[in-house]
Amino acid sequence: MKSENLPWCAIIVSLVAGVVGENSDYFMCKPIQGLFSTAGENNNSTNHRGPQGLPGKRGPRGFAGPPGPVGPTGPEAKPNWNAIDQRIDNRIRASFNSQLRRCSGVSYHGYCYKLVLKALKTSENSGKQWCAQQCAYRGGELIDIENEEHYNALYAYIQEEWVGYFDYPTLDYIDVWLASTYRDGSLRNSSGDEGFSKWYPGHPRRDPSDVLFLIGTKAGRTKSGMWTSVSSRKYGAPLCRFNLD
Repeated sequence: MKSENLPWCAIIVSLVAGVVGENSDYFMCKPIQGLFSTAGENNNSTNHRGPQGLPGKRGPRGFAGPPGPVGPTGPEAKPNWNAIDQRIDNRIRASFNSQLRRCSGVSYHGYCYKLVLKALKTSENSGKQWCAQQCAYRGGELIDIENEEHYNALYAYIQEEWVGYFDYPTLDYIDVWLASTYRDGSLRNSSGDEGFSKWYPGHPRRDPSDVLFLIGTKAGRTKSGMWTSVSSRKYGAPLCRFNLD
């Protein structure tokens, strides 16, 4: 028998027999050519890979690259001003028409001003506080007059409303209650700030006092304006302000 075919353990046994003794029970033999198998080769391997492990952590983000080249210049913008003006005009008209639909009185600076004439036909009218309650019951409040433009708009509205509602041959004016008061020599709005005033001739007379607005309802009436009185004065009508939103 050739030596390369001998089991490798036989060679080792012959070399180490004197060291480990003749009665050793643990020797494992293998053909000598198996000892020199290719590295990594495993005769007992099934050649199947196990499951893939979890990926590692993502590394830090790299630096941003340089900006790209500037693109070509686009065409010059040419707005259609006629179309823009038309759209703005349509929006204004729609808003105005919406306010007219929601306000049966006069619209001014986002509010609707309405005269509650029905309050004049009841004996329950006991003065300013009662008129304020009539406004609150309808979701509004007594008004302050902001400026002369507002004054004139309210005057024209109340005059027209009164003539269309009543016809008293001997009565040529109507009084409406305002939220304003007169004290310390000036008219004060409901906010406490000094407000606009256009007094009836001979007024103001009382300090402090409450304020009414007298409107002439017939052509022969030449005197009108704001005047002072006690809050318990009857027959004044509620002039209310309502939100348009």
